[in-house]
Amino acid sequence: MLTTSTNHPSNALPQEVLTHAAMRAFFEMAYKPRERWRIGCEYEMSGVFKDDLQPLPFRGERSIAYITDRLRQRYGEKDPSVENGYYYGFTLPYGHISLEPGGQIEFSSHPVAQIAEMETAFRQFLYDVCTLGEEIGVHFFIAGVDPFHDVTQIPWSEKGRYKVMREYLIKRGRFAHHMMKQTMSLQFNIDYADEADAVQKYMTALRLYPTLEFLTYNSFVYNNTILDHPFRPKIWTEMDPDRSGLPPSIRSFDDYIDYALDVPIFFLNRAASILPVANGTTFRQFMQSGFQGHTATYADWTLHLSTLFPEVRFKKNALELRMFDGNRPEMLFAFATLVRAIFYHTEAIEAIANQTFDRSWDAAERLLSLTQQYTPAEEQHYLLPLQKELQRRTQPGLLAVEHFRNHNLDPHALLAYLRIQP
Repeated sequence: MLTTSTNHPSNALPQEVLTHAAMRAFFEMAYKPRERWRIGCEYEMSGVFKDDLQPLPFRGERSIAYITDRLRQRYGEKDPSVENGYYYGFTLPYGHISLEPGGQIEFSSHPVAQIAEMETAFRQFLYDVCTLGEEIGVHFFIAGVDPFHDVTQIPWSEKGRYKVMREYLIKRGRFAHHMMKQTMSLQFNIDYADEADAVQKYMTALRLYPTLEFLTYNSFVYNNTILDHPFRPKIWTEMDPDRSGLPPSIRSFDDYIDYALDVPIFFLNRAASILPVANGTTFRQFMQSGFQGHTATYADWTLHLSTLFPEVRFKKNALELRMFDGNRPEMLFAFATLVRAIFYHTEAIEAIANQTFDRSWDAAERLLSLTQQYTPAEEQHYLLPLQKELQRRTQPGLLAVEHFRNHNLDPHALLAYLRIQP
Protein backbone atom coordinates (compact mmCIF):
# COMPACT_ATOMS: atom_id res chain seq x y z
CA MET A 1 0.00 0.00 0.00
CA LEU A 2 1.35 3.40 -0.95
CA THR A 3 2.11 6.04 1.65
CA THR A 4 -0.26 8.89 2.40
CA SER A 5 0.39 12.46 1.35
CA THR A 6 0.25 15.14 4.04
CA ASN A 7 -1.85 17.54 1.97
CA HIS A 8 -4.90 16.73 4.09
CA PRO A 9 -3.99 15.45 7.56
CA SER A 10 -6.43 12.70 8.54
CA ASN A 11 -7.19 14.39 11.86
CA ALA A 12 -8.54 17.38 9.93
CA LEU A 13 -11.21 15.27 8.21
CA PRO A 14 -14.71 15.39 9.71
CA GLN A 15 -15.58 12.15 11.44
CA GLU A 16 -19.25 12.78 12.16
CA VAL A 17 -20.57 14.88 9.29
CA LEU A 18 -19.45 13.83 5.83
CA THR A 19 -19.10 16.67 3.35
CA HIS A 20 -18.30 16.70 -0.35
CA ALA A 21 -14.91 18.25 0.44
CA ALA A 22 -14.14 15.36 2.77
CA MET A 23 -15.14 12.85 0.11
CA ARG A 24 -12.75 14.49 -2.33
CA ALA A 25 -10.00 14.49 0.29
CA PHE A 26 -9.87 10.69 0.03
CA PHE A 27 -8.42 11.12 -3.46
CA GLU A 28 -6.45 14.30 -2.84
CA MET A 29 -4.49 12.80 0.05
CA ALA A 30 -2.75 10.55 -2.47
CA TYR A 31 -1.10 13.41 -4.39
CA LYS A 32 2.68 12.98 -4.73
CA PRO A 33 5.31 14.79 -6.79
CA ARG A 34 6.85 12.76 -9.60
CA GLU A 35 10.07 12.13 -7.71
CA ARG A 36 8.09 10.25 -5.05
CA TRP A 37 6.16 8.02 -7.43
CA ARG A 38 6.40 4.34 -6.60
CA ILE A 39 4.64 1.15 -7.65
CA GLY A 40 3.11 -1.51 -5.44
CA CYS A 41 1.81 -4.98 -6.26
CA GLU A 42 -0.62 -7.49 -4.79
CA TYR A 43 -0.28 -11.19 -5.53
CA GLU A 44 -2.77 -13.90 -4.58
CA MET A 45 -2.05 -17.63 -4.50
CA SER A 46 -3.63 -20.79 -3.10
CA GLY A 47 -2.37 -24.00 -1.57
CA VAL A 48 -3.42 -27.66 -1.54
CA PHE A 49 -2.13 -30.79 0.16
CA LYS A 50 0.21 -32.34 -2.37
CA ASP A 51 -0.98 -35.93 -1.77
CA ASP A 52 -4.75 -35.58 -2.23
CA LEU A 53 -5.08 -31.99 -3.56
CA GLN A 54 -7.48 -31.02 -0.79
CA PRO A 55 -7.65 -27.29 0.00
CA LEU A 56 -6.10 -25.92 3.17
CA PRO A 57 -8.40 -25.45 6.15
CA PHE A 58 -8.14 -22.22 8.10
CA ARG A 59 -7.53 -23.97 11.43
CA GLY A 60 -5.71 -27.07 12.63
CA GLU A 61 -2.23 -28.53 12.85
CA ARG A 62 -1.93 -28.58 9.05
CA SER A 63 -3.61 -25.37 8.04
CA ILE A 64 -3.27 -21.76 6.99
CA ALA A 65 -3.02 -20.85 10.66
CA TYR A 66 0.12 -23.00 10.98
CA ILE A 67 1.81 -20.91 8.29
CA THR A 68 0.67 -17.52 9.56
CA ASP A 69 1.49 -18.42 13.18
CA ARG A 70 5.02 -19.41 12.18
CA LEU A 71 5.44 -16.17 10.28
CA ARG A 72 4.28 -14.17 13.31
CA GLN A 73 6.71 -16.04 15.54
CA ARG A 74 9.52 -15.27 13.09
CA TYR A 75 8.77 -11.61 12.39
CA GLY A 76 6.40 -10.34 15.07
CA GLU A 77 2.84 -8.99 14.91
CA LYS A 78 3.03 -5.57 13.30
CA ASP A 79 -0.30 -4.08 12.16
CA PRO A 80 -2.29 -7.26 12.84
CA SER A 81 -5.86 -7.85 11.70
CA VAL A 82 -7.32 -10.13 14.36
CA GLU A 83 -10.86 -11.40 14.94
CA ASN A 84 -11.74 -13.91 17.67
CA GLY A 85 -8.07 -14.72 18.13
CA TYR A 86 -7.47 -15.52 14.45
CA TYR A 87 -4.90 -13.55 12.46
CA TYR A 88 -6.19 -12.53 9.04
CA GLY A 89 -3.29 -10.25 8.18
CA PHE A 90 -0.12 -8.55 9.44
CA THR A 91 2.92 -6.71 8.16
CA LEU A 92 6.20 -8.47 7.43
CA PRO A 93 9.56 -6.72 6.99
CA TYR A 94 9.20 -7.05 3.21
CA GLY A 95 5.46 -6.43 2.76
CA HIS A 96 2.01 -7.31 4.07
CA ILE A 97 0.27 -10.67 4.16
CA SER A 98 -3.50 -11.15 4.31
CA LEU A 99 -6.07 -13.90 3.79
CA GLU A 100 -8.87 -13.85 1.24
CA PRO A 101 -12.32 -15.41 1.90
CA GLY A 102 -11.37 -18.86 0.56
CA GLY A 103 -7.94 -18.98 2.13
CA GLN A 104 -6.00 -17.45 -0.76
CA ILE A 105 -2.84 -15.87 0.64
CA GLU A 106 -2.24 -12.34 -0.63
CA PHE A 107 1.11 -10.61 -0.59
CA SER A 108 1.11 -6.80 -0.81
CA SER A 109 4.47 -5.22 -1.48
CA HIS A 110 5.79 -2.03 0.00
CA PRO A 111 5.86 0.74 -2.63
CA VAL A 112 9.10 0.48 -4.58
CA ALA A 113 11.05 2.65 -6.99
CA GLN A 114 12.72 -0.25 -8.83
CA ILE A 115 11.28 -3.56 -10.02
CA ALA A 116 14.32 -5.31 -8.55
CA GLU A 117 13.16 -4.20 -5.08
CA MET A 118 9.76 -5.77 -5.73
CA GLU A 119 11.39 -8.98 -6.89
CA THR A 120 13.62 -9.22 -3.81
CA ALA A 121 10.68 -8.74 -1.45
CA PHE A 122 8.44 -11.14 -3.33
CA ARG A 123 11.10 -13.85 -3.50
CA GLN A 124 11.50 -13.63 0.28
CA PHE A 125 7.74 -13.98 0.70
CA LEU A 126 7.71 -17.04 -1.55
CA TYR A 127 10.60 -18.62 0.30
CA ASP A 128 8.95 -18.13 3.68
CA VAL A 129 5.48 -19.32 2.73
CA CYS A 130 6.47 -22.18 0.44
CA THR A 131 9.03 -23.66 2.84
CA LEU A 132 6.50 -23.51 5.66
CA GLY A 133 3.98 -25.17 3.36
CA GLU A 134 6.43 -28.00 2.70
CA GLU A 135 6.58 -28.70 6.44
CA ILE A 136 2.91 -29.69 6.38
CA GLY A 137 2.80 -31.25 2.90
CA VAL A 138 1.35 -28.25 1.07
CA HIS A 139 2.18 -26.99 -2.40
CA PHE A 140 1.19 -23.50 -3.48
CA PHE A 141 0.00 -22.74 -7.00
CA ILE A 142 -1.15 -19.82 -9.09
CA ALA A 143 -3.92 -19.51 -11.70
CA GLY A 144 -6.74 -17.08 -12.37
CA VAL A 145 -9.18 -19.48 -10.67
CA ASP A 146 -8.63 -22.59 -8.56
CA PRO A 147 -8.65 -25.36 -11.22
CA PHE A 148 -8.98 -28.34 -8.88
CA HIS A 149 -12.24 -27.91 -6.96
CA ASP A 150 -15.86 -26.98 -7.14
CA VAL A 151 -16.68 -23.85 -5.16
CA THR A 152 -18.54 -25.88 -2.52
CA GLN A 153 -15.32 -27.70 -1.57
CA ILE A 154 -13.49 -24.55 -0.49
CA PRO A 155 -13.72 -23.54 3.21
CA TRP A 156 -15.06 -20.14 4.19
CA SER A 157 -13.17 -17.56 6.17
CA GLU A 158 -14.79 -16.73 9.52
CA LYS A 159 -14.02 -13.03 9.16
CA GLY A 160 -17.09 -10.94 9.95
CA ARG A 161 -16.82 -8.73 6.88
CA TYR A 162 -16.79 -11.75 4.59
CA LYS A 163 -19.87 -13.28 6.23
CA VAL A 164 -21.85 -10.18 5.33
CA MET A 165 -20.43 -10.09 1.81
CA ARG A 166 -21.16 -13.75 1.05
CA GLU A 167 -24.80 -13.39 2.02
CA TYR A 168 -25.27 -10.15 0.12
CA LEU A 169 -23.34 -10.91 -3.06
CA ILE A 170 -24.87 -14.30 -3.85
CA LYS A 171 -28.17 -12.48 -4.34
CA ARG A 172 -26.52 -10.24 -6.90
CA GLY A 173 -24.68 -12.75 -9.10
CA ARG A 174 -24.36 -16.53 -9.51
CA PHE A 175 -20.55 -16.45 -9.39
CA ALA A 176 -20.24 -14.29 -6.27
CA HIS A 177 -18.91 -17.12 -4.11
CA HIS A 178 -16.54 -18.24 -6.87
CA MET A 179 -15.10 -14.72 -6.85
CA MET A 180 -14.63 -14.68 -3.11
CA LYS A 181 -13.27 -18.18 -2.60
CA GLN A 182 -11.49 -19.20 -5.80
CA THR A 183 -10.16 -16.28 -7.85
CA MET A 184 -6.55 -15.16 -7.78
CA SER A 185 -5.17 -12.05 -9.41
CA LEU A 186 -2.31 -9.62 -9.82
CA GLN A 187 -3.00 -6.01 -8.90
CA PHE A 188 -0.86 -2.89 -9.23
CA ASN A 189 -1.03 0.38 -7.30
CA ILE A 190 0.28 3.53 -8.96
CA ASP A 191 0.74 7.14 -7.85
CA TYR A 192 -0.54 10.38 -9.32
CA ALA A 193 0.47 14.02 -8.94
CA ASP A 194 -2.92 15.76 -8.97
CA GLU A 195 -6.50 15.40 -10.17
CA ALA A 196 -5.69 15.85 -13.86
CA ASP A 197 -2.92 13.26 -13.67
CA ALA A 198 -5.17 10.83 -11.79
CA VAL A 199 -7.97 11.16 -14.34
CA GLN A 200 -5.55 10.72 -17.25
CA LYS A 201 -4.11 7.53 -15.74
CA TYR A 202 -7.56 6.20 -14.89
CA MET A 203 -8.75 6.72 -18.47
CA THR A 204 -5.55 5.17 -19.83
CA ALA A 205 -6.21 2.07 -17.70
CA LEU A 206 -9.73 1.81 -19.13
CA ARG A 207 -8.34 1.98 -22.68
CA LEU A 208 -5.74 -0.71 -21.97
CA TYR A 209 -8.06 -2.99 -20.01
CA PRO A 210 -8.99 -5.37 -22.88
CA THR A 211 -5.38 -5.93 -23.93
CA LEU A 212 -4.01 -6.34 -20.41
CA GLU A 213 -6.75 -8.81 -19.51
CA PHE A 214 -6.18 -10.70 -22.77
CA LEU A 215 -2.46 -11.11 -22.09
CA THR A 216 -3.02 -12.62 -18.64
CA TYR A 217 -5.74 -15.21 -19.34
CA ASN A 218 -4.88 -18.07 -16.99
CA SER A 219 -8.19 -19.65 -16.02
CA PHE A 220 -9.22 -22.22 -18.67
CA VAL A 221 -9.50 -25.14 -16.19
CA TYR A 222 -12.11 -25.39 -13.45
CA ASN A 223 -12.98 -28.38 -11.24
CA ASN A 224 -10.54 -30.46 -13.34
CA THR A 225 -12.50 -29.63 -16.50
CA ILE A 226 -11.15 -27.74 -19.51
CA LEU A 227 -13.25 -24.71 -20.46
CA ASP A 228 -13.60 -22.97 -23.81
CA HIS A 229 -13.23 -19.53 -22.20
CA PRO A 230 -11.18 -17.88 -19.46
CA PHE A 231 -13.25 -18.28 -16.30
CA ARG A 232 -12.00 -15.47 -14.07
CA PRO A 233 -13.27 -12.63 -16.32
CA LYS A 234 -16.64 -14.40 -16.56
CA ILE A 235 -16.83 -14.73 -12.77
CA TRP A 236 -16.26 -11.01 -12.33
CA THR A 237 -18.93 -10.08 -14.90
CA GLU A 238 -21.52 -12.20 -13.05
CA MET A 239 -20.66 -11.24 -9.49
CA ASP A 240 -22.40 -7.94 -8.75
CA PRO A 241 -23.06 -5.50 -11.59
CA ASP A 242 -23.28 -2.60 -9.13
CA ARG A 243 -19.66 -2.86 -8.00
CA SER A 244 -17.68 -4.87 -10.57
CA GLY A 245 -16.79 -4.71 -14.25
CA LEU A 246 -15.61 -1.55 -15.96
CA PRO A 247 -16.27 1.66 -14.04
CA PRO A 248 -17.52 4.73 -15.93
CA SER A 249 -15.35 7.19 -17.82
CA ILE A 250 -14.59 10.24 -15.70
CA ARG A 251 -13.43 13.83 -16.18
CA SER A 252 -12.89 14.57 -12.47
CA PHE A 253 -12.93 13.01 -9.02
CA ASP A 254 -16.52 14.22 -8.75
CA ASP A 255 -17.55 11.81 -11.51
CA TYR A 256 -16.03 8.87 -9.62
CA ILE A 257 -17.70 10.09 -6.43
CA ASP A 258 -21.07 10.12 -8.20
CA TYR A 259 -20.45 6.55 -9.35
CA ALA A 260 -19.59 5.42 -5.83
CA LEU A 261 -22.52 7.23 -4.25
CA ASP A 262 -25.00 5.17 -6.27
CA VAL A 263 -23.58 1.78 -5.26
CA PRO A 264 -25.44 0.00 -2.42
CA ILE A 265 -23.70 -0.33 0.95
CA PHE A 266 -22.60 -3.70 2.32
CA PHE A 267 -22.33 -2.74 5.97
CA LEU A 268 -21.27 -0.12 8.51
CA ASN A 269 -18.73 -0.43 11.30
CA ARG A 270 -20.20 0.73 14.59
CA ALA A 271 -18.93 0.14 18.14
CA ALA A 272 -16.42 -2.46 16.96
CA SER A 273 -19.21 -4.48 15.33
CA ILE A 274 -20.57 -4.89 11.81
CA LEU A 275 -24.02 -3.53 10.97
CA PRO A 276 -25.29 -5.07 7.69
CA VAL A 277 -27.16 -2.80 5.31
CA ALA A 278 -29.12 -5.32 3.29
CA ASN A 279 -31.97 -3.33 1.79
CA GLY A 280 -30.17 -1.91 -1.24
CA THR A 281 -29.51 1.46 0.37
CA THR A 282 -26.99 3.39 -1.71
CA PHE A 283 -24.38 5.57 -0.12
CA ARG A 284 -26.17 8.61 -1.53
CA GLN A 285 -29.38 7.58 0.23
CA PHE A 286 -27.41 6.92 3.40
CA MET A 287 -25.99 10.45 3.28
CA GLN A 288 -29.41 11.93 2.71
CA SER A 289 -31.49 9.93 5.20
CA GLY A 290 -29.10 7.99 7.45
CA PHE A 291 -29.57 4.35 8.37
CA GLN A 292 -31.11 3.12 11.64
CA GLY A 293 -30.16 6.38 13.32
CA HIS A 294 -26.58 6.43 11.99
CA THR A 295 -25.23 9.27 9.85
CA ALA A 296 -22.46 9.07 7.27
CA THR A 297 -18.87 9.70 8.37
CA TYR A 298 -15.55 9.83 6.56
CA ALA A 299 -14.76 6.36 7.92
CA ASP A 300 -17.97 5.07 6.31
CA TRP A 301 -16.91 6.62 3.02
CA THR A 302 -13.46 5.01 3.04
CA LEU A 303 -14.99 1.65 3.98
CA HIS A 304 -17.55 1.93 1.18
CA LEU A 305 -14.90 2.72 -1.43
CA SER A 306 -12.98 -0.40 -0.37
CA THR A 307 -16.05 -2.53 -1.21
CA LEU A 308 -16.13 -1.42 -4.86
CA PHE A 309 -14.35 -3.91 -7.12
CA PRO A 310 -14.19 -2.47 -10.67
CA GLU A 311 -11.27 -3.27 -12.95
CA VAL A 312 -9.82 0.17 -12.22
CA ARG A 313 -10.46 1.88 -8.91
CA PHE A 314 -9.22 4.51 -6.52
CA LYS A 315 -8.14 3.09 -3.19
CA LYS A 316 -6.45 4.68 -0.23
CA ASN A 317 -3.31 6.45 -1.49
CA ALA A 318 -3.30 4.98 -5.01
CA LEU A 319 -4.98 4.15 -8.29
CA GLU A 320 -5.35 0.37 -8.56
CA LEU A 321 -5.32 -1.75 -11.74
CA ARG A 322 -7.18 -5.03 -11.20
CA MET A 323 -7.65 -6.74 -14.58
CA PHE A 324 -4.87 -9.33 -14.37
CA ASP A 325 -5.40 -13.09 -13.89
CA GLY A 326 -3.08 -14.68 -11.37
CA ASN A 327 0.18 -15.68 -13.09
CA ARG A 328 3.66 -16.95 -12.41
CA PRO A 329 6.09 -14.64 -10.55
CA GLU A 330 8.01 -13.75 -13.71
CA MET A 331 4.75 -12.42 -15.19
CA LEU A 332 4.22 -10.32 -12.06
CA PHE A 333 7.54 -8.57 -12.68
CA ALA A 334 6.85 -8.26 -16.42
CA PHE A 335 3.54 -6.50 -15.86
CA ALA A 336 4.97 -4.35 -13.08
CA THR A 337 7.60 -3.20 -15.57
CA LEU A 338 4.91 -2.53 -18.19
CA VAL A 339 2.67 -0.61 -15.80
CA ARG A 340 5.47 1.63 -14.57
CA ALA A 341 6.79 2.29 -18.09
CA ILE A 342 3.39 3.23 -19.47
CA PHE A 343 1.75 5.07 -16.60
CA TYR A 344 4.80 7.03 -15.45
CA HIS A 345 5.65 8.49 -18.88
CA THR A 346 3.41 11.17 -20.32
CA GLU A 347 4.56 10.43 -23.87
CA ALA A 348 3.46 6.81 -23.53
CA ILE A 349 0.07 7.84 -22.17
CA GLU A 350 -0.41 10.29 -25.02
CA ALA A 351 0.50 7.61 -27.57
CA ILE A 352 -2.08 5.26 -26.07
CA ALA A 353 -4.78 7.93 -26.27
CA ASN A 354 -4.37 7.94 -30.06
CA GLN A 355 -4.71 4.16 -30.52
CA THR A 356 -7.27 1.43 -30.02
CA PHE A 357 -6.43 -1.45 -27.72
CA ASP A 358 -8.54 -4.59 -27.91
CA ARG A 359 -8.18 -8.30 -27.20
CA SER A 360 -5.77 -9.03 -30.02
CA TRP A 361 -2.12 -9.90 -30.54
CA ASP A 362 -1.71 -6.81 -32.70
CA ALA A 363 -2.73 -4.57 -29.79
CA ALA A 364 -0.49 -6.57 -27.46
CA GLU A 365 2.50 -6.10 -29.77
CA ARG A 366 1.94 -2.36 -29.98
CA LEU A 367 1.67 -2.14 -26.20
CA LEU A 368 4.85 -4.13 -25.63
CA SER A 369 6.74 -2.04 -28.19
CA LEU A 370 5.68 1.11 -26.39
CA THR A 371 6.66 -0.40 -23.05
CA GLN A 372 10.13 -1.27 -24.30
CA GLN A 373 10.70 2.34 -25.35
CA TYR A 374 10.18 3.58 -21.78
CA THR A 375 11.84 0.75 -19.86
CA PRO A 376 15.46 1.36 -18.75
CA ALA A 377 18.09 -1.01 -20.09
CA GLU A 378 18.67 -2.64 -16.71
CA GLU A 379 15.00 -3.70 -16.53
CA GLN A 380 14.43 -4.87 -20.11
CA HIS A 381 14.98 -8.49 -19.04
CA TYR A 382 11.81 -8.38 -16.97
CA LEU A 383 9.83 -8.09 -20.22
CA LEU A 384 11.13 -11.39 -21.64
CA PRO A 385 8.08 -13.44 -20.50
CA LEU A 386 5.79 -11.08 -22.41
CA GLN A 387 8.03 -11.23 -25.47
CA LYS A 388 7.87 -15.05 -25.40
CA GLU A 389 4.09 -14.95 -25.04
CA LEU A 390 3.77 -12.71 -28.08
CA GLN A 391 6.12 -14.94 -30.10
CA ARG A 392 4.04 -18.07 -29.45
CA ARG A 393 0.70 -16.18 -29.44
CA THR A 394 -0.65 -18.32 -26.62
CA GLN A 395 -1.80 -17.10 -23.23
CA PRO A 396 -0.46 -18.72 -20.04
CA GLY A 397 -3.72 -20.53 -19.36
CA LEU A 398 -3.68 -22.29 -22.73
CA LEU A 399 -0.18 -23.59 -22.03
CA ALA A 400 -1.56 -25.05 -18.80
CA VAL A 401 -4.38 -26.68 -20.77
CA GLU A 402 -1.85 -28.19 -23.18
CA HIS A 403 0.16 -29.62 -20.28
CA PHE A 404 -3.02 -30.96 -18.66
CA ARG A 405 -4.08 -32.70 -21.87
CA ASN A 406 -0.61 -34.11 -22.48
CA HIS A 407 -0.79 -35.76 -19.05
CA ASN A 408 -4.22 -37.35 -19.53
CA LEU A 409 -6.00 -34.74 -17.43
CA ASP A 410 -4.07 -35.76 -14.32
CA PRO A 411 -4.68 -33.03 -11.70
CA HIS A 412 -1.39 -33.89 -9.95
CA ALA A 413 0.44 -33.12 -13.19
CA LEU A 414 -1.45 -29.84 -13.45
CA LEU A 415 -0.46 -28.97 -9.88
CA ALA A 416 3.18 -29.70 -10.72
CA TYR A 417 2.89 -27.30 -13.67
CA LEU A 418 1.14 -24.51 -11.75
CA ARG A 419 3.17 -24.92 -8.57
CA ILE A 420 5.08 -21.90 -7.27
CA GLN A 421 8.48 -22.46 -5.72
CA PRO A 422 11.03 -20.06 -4.21
